[in-house]
Amino acid sequence: MTSKEVVKRTLHFQTPDRYAFDFPVPYGSDFFHTGLDPSPDARPPNGLDDWGCLWECFGTTQLGEVKDSPLKDWDDFDKLNIPEIGRDDAFKHVRTVGERAGDKYIIANIMSMYERVHFVRGLENTWCDIIDAPDKLRMFVGLLADMNIETINGYKGFGIDGVIFVMTGDFRTV
Repeated sequence: MTSKEVVKRTLHFQTPDRYAFDFPVPYGSDFFHTGLDPSPDARPPNGLDDWGCLWECFGTTQLGEVKDSPLKDWDDFDKLNIPEIGRDDAFKHVRTVGERAGDKYIIANIMSMYERVHFVRGLENTWCDIIDAPDKLRMFVGLLADMNIETINGYKGFGIDGVIFVMTGDFRTV
């Protein structure tokens, strides 16, 4: 049974020979991860991301945290840098994913909307927006959902088997 068959049978509760797994590189995986590059949800360990969020990394981890959010006031929304999804070069790795994935289940990354909202607005502002600015929050979440739909539509025809919200922010392709 191929990795792809194992994953599909696992997802459909069809009792595969073994369960699907996704371990770090030396241990193996049934999945081949891909995504946009550059990604609109890339999270650098240090410095500014494409939205204008300032990231800082501490210690030995490569995953930083947002130290300064670019959208402190909704009045500045029109000044927010919103990354473009449809760039020709963003899908370059996805175009050849079928050749590189072999028998693995191809899973493509899409943007984690909740995380992106609080990265851009700040966590406290995001939580306050639920009560104080629900229409603006809804508009922003809708924009992020539209970006994800555009990304998913862009994946069509490249043999992608599924999509996933990635929490680590590492969208580089394997």
